[in-house]
Amino acid sequence: MRSGVILGLVLFLLGTIIAPAFSAEKITQGEFAMLLVRVLGMEGDLPPAATVEDYGSLLSSLGMEPAYGWDYEFPLTLGDLYDVLGIDGKGNRSKKLTLEEVLRILEKWVGETPTYVPESTPVSAVSPIF
Repeated sequence: MRSGVILGLVLFLLGTIIAPAFSAEKITQGEFAMLLVRVLGMEGDLPPAATVEDYGSLLSSLGMEPAYGWDYEFPLTLGDLYDVLGIDGKGNRSKKLTLEEVLRILEKWVGETPTYVPESTPVSAVSPIF
């Protein structure tokens, strides 16, 4: 019950602070890379004024990338997410995911509800959302 309330709060905060335009829409691979770096608390490993490519490169340096590499503007699929996180999962691997779906999967992956909400929006060479 408590984790459901916390997840609801996180989704509300993300929806109002960083993602009002795409929380119900499909998330791109680039947006996912940025979110994952934040959830892992690795933003300090990025260069100043990091671009979406910097986020993907950081994850790739750790062996975390989709099977066919990052395509920052392409919608994130369930298969891409499984590849990046290195998990075997069930379901339609070609299904495009929303932010809410990604947060639910990340909650299971990290063992707790992602609670990190950035104070500022990073620079992106791809999307005006971030």
